[in-house]
Amino acid sequence: MSRGFLGVMKVVPIRPLFFGRLFFDRLSFERVLFATVIGGLCAFAMTASVDAQVPPPDRQMWFSEDTKKTKQEEALRMKKATGGVTTASPGVDFQAPVIEFDRNKNEIVGKGGVTISDSGVQVQADEGTFNTQTRQGVVSGNVVVSSSAGILAADTATLHVPNETGEFTNLNFEVEEGGFDVLSAKARKVSEFDFELEDSSVTSCHCPDGAKPWEIRSDSCTITQEGYAHSYDSSVYFEGLPIFYSPYLAFPVKNERASGLLPPQWGVSNQNGILYRQPILGIVDGSSDFTVSPFIATKTRVGASLEAERIFTRTHRVNGGFVYSNESLRGDSLRGLDVEDTYDPTIDTNRTGGYYKQRWTPDSKSNLPLEFVADGRYTSDNLFLREIPAPEIGEKQSQFLTSTAVLRGRVLDAVNAEARAEYNQMLLTDPDVQTQRLPEVTANTGTTFRPFGFNPYGLKLVTGAGVTATDFVRQDGYDGWRTDIVPKASIPFHISNYMKGQFSAELHQTEYSLDETMLPSTATPLPDGSTELSSSSNRTLPILSYGMSTGVERIFDVDRGGTFSRLVNLGAKNERSELVRLKHTIEPDVRYTYIPDVDQEYNPLFDQIDRYRQRSLVSYGFSSRLYGRFMEPYERTQAIEELSPQGESIPMVDLGSSVLDFGRNMLVAPTQNIDLRSGDIRQLALFTVRQTYDFIDNTQGEQDDPSSTDKNDGLDQFSDVNLGMSLSPSKYFAAGAQTNYGIEDALFHSYSLSLGFMDDREDMIRARYIFIDDTDEDPNVDNGTGQLEGNVEIALHQRVRLGGYLRLDANASEVIESRALLRFINSCRCWSADMGFGQTNNPDQSQVLVGFTFGGLGGMRQGVGMTSSNSN
Repeated sequence: MSRGFLGVMKVVPIRPLFFGRLFFDRLSFERVLFATVIGGLCAFAMTASVDAQVPPPDRQMWFSEDTKKTKQEEALRMKKATGGVTTASPGVDFQAPVIEFDRNKNEIVGKGGVTISDSGVQVQADEGTFNTQTRQGVVSGNVVVSSSAGILAADTATLHVPNETGEFTNLNFEVEEGGFDVLSAKARKVSEFDFELEDSSVTSCHCPDGAKPWEIRSDSCTITQEGYAHSYDSSVYFEGLPIFYSPYLAFPVKNERASGLLPPQWGVSNQNGILYRQPILGIVDGSSDFTVSPFIATKTRVGASLEAERIFTRTHRVNGGFVYSNESLRGDSLRGLDVEDTYDPTIDTNRTGGYYKQRWTPDSKSNLPLEFVADGRYTSDNLFLREIPAPEIGEKQSQFLTSTAVLRGRVLDAVNAEARAEYNQMLLTDPDVQTQRLPEVTANTGTTFRPFGFNPYGLKLVTGAGVTATDFVRQDGYDGWRTDIVPKASIPFHISNYMKGQFSAELHQTEYSLDETMLPSTATPLPDGSTELSSSSNRTLPILSYGMSTGVERIFDVDRGGTFSRLVNLGAKNERSELVRLKHTIEPDVRYTYIPDVDQEYNPLFDQIDRYRQRSLVSYGFSSRLYGRFMEPYERTQAIEELSPQGESIPMVDLGSSVLDFGRNMLVAPTQNIDLRSGDIRQLALFTVRQTYDFIDNTQGEQDDPSSTDKNDGLDQFSDVNLGMSLSPSKYFAAGAQTNYGIEDALFHSYSLSLGFMDDREDMIRARYIFIDDTDEDPNVDNGTGQLEGNVEIALHQRVRLGGYLRLDANASEVIESRALLRFINSCRCWSADMGFGQTNNPDQSQVLVGFTFGGLGGMRQGVGMTSSNSN
């Protein structure tokens, strides 16, 4: 049998979307570990924003603009023309080319262009009068009123200047910069922020030509800035045509969220009937809110969801949610569900689900070394998430839900302590055999000694000790306490900047005290045929290791304007910088680990800590990286400093980390800063090769006893060769590949390929393919599972964009999930319409997707469902 680079390459046959069943039998920790590591290796390691680099495929993101905050519109055209708002000053300033003063009326009359300034309010008009006693002004012709509250434009106005109150004809103003644009034939400004309007129009469109693709026309309307608009006898007009009438409408006209109805969701389904969901937002105060969402599917369910959040302080917040669904309308119908892989397919009549999240850290001024984190998730039945979307609880494809509560802190300035409770709700497998950690307590401490003094080799003694006590609880099978005490020591050193290394030793003293001793009903009997463990047992296990690494580098000048320089600087986002230097590094490393043969077969098996196989293992490989320094063109900046040639500047492999951590998040590397000097440094390419060799020949056991079930028997001494490569020469392109290749059978046991393109219009194509071989079926044939995932986003026209998502089971040529959407955007981007098609399986459904968004009023995204399965 071939051994994978990460250990035993044993993979359970998998279904689409799932990397194996995670149940705790005697091989479960390899399965969990393999799935976790492969998942990390095969993901795009992107931490940069969409603007910085091509993002990975995402099933939730149809268009990149959906993930960004709404951009602020351009400032008022009138504000640009008038030059802004005057500052408050005592007295009245009246200016005009022609000024007359009537002493009997105490009025100043101006013509030919009037400017009146009083207490921070400025009024501009073609002509007007101002009473110096009452401070009333009557102005006409291109009236513009500027104040701290904004800018008003009108044909005529009679107003009290300091209070900004009065009456207007043909008033035009904007509620918040870039917000709603209001036009009214007759209007009264009754206070600084309140208006009463007649024959009015409200829209969020700010088209350069003054057009209003949509607007709300009302006979009368009241508006409070940073509050609400209440309109009566109102009609919604779209492209000049009335599409909706209501005797009364109310909507917020402020940037902050406000209580009220959110856009509903509706649809029609052959199996579920008429679908409707109405979210209702409630704002309790500035730090608390909730959303109640009643929903109904006339053939299946009726219920409601509640989500709430409370922010107590900057470092303490709580949010949670609850979903209730009554399923009596469905009877016994499965509504297209495939329950073959589910341990308990029972669907409750009254279904519930919920989540709770809390994070608390003390104020920085208190110096209290504590932190509390809670994350709880629950569903009343195993099929809840497949039918009722609740991403805060879990994804549709979730195999289990993990709830955790952690309290951690520092004791006596020397000990880091943590108390944890963890509960796993299994959705696919038998929950009775799943162990829960209720609770787990951990304490760690460490210190550094310098018995060799300060020396040129950096020799020192780093010591530490940790203890972890866990109470494992379950319904079926042995459970009880495990205490693992781990003293450890290491001696790190370096030889100048040429090499660094570390000797390490640790000792696991593990004690077991069981409350229940019988094996689970599904477990394999012990080697002697018995099914019961001893109530107390222990294990003493030393682990020794040594690792070292080095690195060489070379710096190259780049020809300005050369082919490589132009390639790397493609696109508008790179216009202000150019590639001026390249640095190539080669970083080899080697690590040796020794674990003696210790009898563990008659000890409990709760997780991977309970089984360490005998090893005399050497891990070796190297990484090669290419970095580029980007700076402004020579003529704009000073002389360019050389890249630092010191070895300390090279990102080295952390010898203190596990070999199993190698390769995580490296498929497509994000932008990295490795030097604090001027200019931007990016990693352009990465290539890695790794392998392990075990000096202990585990194939002997298989030869001596062909019927042996020992998981170590039959493992090759040489592991698979792990190869990884990533390229990100530009912010517009990224590619990566990762594989585990078996030397003995000449097969790829797993691999992944990733690719992403983006242009200046932010058209994107992102794809990712993952393959995992099932070596249990036939070790000589690539018969594993392959999955393809990708997004596409293309601007077909300035006003039309195409977005799509696909997840495909490559082996069965079966679509797991797909969506395609066309987005139509009007010329001044004040409304958009979405039309598309979506398909999912389990439950097997197809949907026509319809969405419409009025700028400023939010969106209405709907689904008309058509089920393609008749399963019951």
